[in-house]
Amino acid sequence: MKIGVVIQGPIISQGFDSTSTIKRNIEEYLQHPSVAHIVVSIWKGERFTYSHPKITVLHNTPPTGRDINNRRRQWISTLQGTQYLKRRTAVTHVLKIRTDQYVPSAIIDFMSSFYIPKNLKIYYKDPDWKSEIVNEPLLFSSAYRISPFFVTDFYFAGHIDDIVRLMKNNLAFSGHIFQLAPEVDLILKHLFKTDADFALTRVERYTDVRSLITAASSHKIWEYWYAVHRLYFGCFPKSVFSKVTWRGMKWTEFHDQRLGEVRAKHIVDTYFDFTTHWQMLHKNPRAYTQLPRDLSGSQHVTKREWFYTVRGIMESFFVKL
Repeated sequence: MKIGVVIQGPIISQGFDSTSTIKRNIEEYLQHPSVAHIVVSIWKGERFTYSHPKITVLHNTPPTGRDINNRRRQWISTLQGTQYLKRRTAVTHVLKIRTDQYVPSAIIDFMSSFYIPKNLKIYYKDPDWKSEIVNEPLLFSSAYRISPFFVTDFYFAGHIDDIVRLMKNNLAFSGHIFQLAPEVDLILKHLFKTDADFALTRVERYTDVRSLITAASSHKIWEYWYAVHRLYFGCFPKSVFSKVTWRGMKWTEFHDQRLGEVRAKHIVDTYFDFTTHWQMLHKNPRAYTQLPRDLSGSQHVTKREWFYTVRGIMESFFVKL
């Protein structure tokens, strides 16, 4: 296996200069024997240099027009970096990270142990496996247990062909927003393009997709999400997430400072899926589906948190802007 890394985003991220963070990631990844090449995928007019035969810096043309949450920028810069790796290197798998986040090289160790034939057989041999969705399971930084289709996109990885398709399938709908949360939007668009069973109802034209939320009950939506989550959309371990820094701070510290007393650590510990939770869904789905139910009895869950949970399930999945 040869792993390529795409470091995408702006050099200046909301006032934070990402230069030193990018270099820290590069220097750590270059030491790993499985990393074959690293692409820094930034924007025209930005300056970044790093002289090494395994490093390429791409200066992409930014998209024009409306771009909510910079999702088109993320997909374009990721796609450009991944396509470069596909054309110019022998890379088989890709890790995508952000310019403003440090992600420890332990993530490469996990990829190297996960994407091996012996481990992947668990998924290939499942009677529900559909190779048209992905060649191999995708891995994301985490998943948000109480919202269907919500995988966190800070960093993600997969077979190089799957990453290309994931990006292209999202850019194919660049003029539409399926769901306002970009993480959910990412998964919905890919499934809509690849899974014949996606709509949970008879949908023949894109204009009919709006009917999904009224045509399908919430338990059917959850049932479908569990089915695809357990096979195709996996999670990296919490041990990696706990060491990630975002603009110089741990993820939980960053959100505590940015949003006030949101109890970010409690949210991560209670609501986020990592490798162990995801594997539980595959091995013991009854135990996994009990996890969200247990939250209702927790004295730490506020009414505000449950409001957003219910809203995330019931709100319309598809909004055309």
